[in-house]
Amino acid sequence: MSKLICYLTVFSANINHKKHMLFIYNLGIQFYWIIIVMSQAFNVKAKAWVKGRKNLFQKMKQEVNSEKQHIWFHFASLGEFEQGRPVIEK
Repeated sequence: MSKLICYLTVFSANINHKKHMLFIYNLGIQFYWIIIVMSQAFNVKAKAWVKGRKNLFQKMKQEVNSEKQHIWFHFASLGEFEQGRPVIEK
């Protein structure tokens, strides 16, 4: 019985740790967004970044046909895009 209690205690602590880490992650994302929005007055790339994301999900709903199946590709760099291009073109 004591092993079960020990396991449940560790499991509970792990869940709390994950909640805290998720909170810190979300806080960091919000802080990043604030910094980018503030810096768009001084930086052309930051301004383009904010402008490009304005109403992004609304635009996607309008332009993507929900009756068709889609595959979403994410490329972090141009090199990754070039490597994935043959798959996209098939």
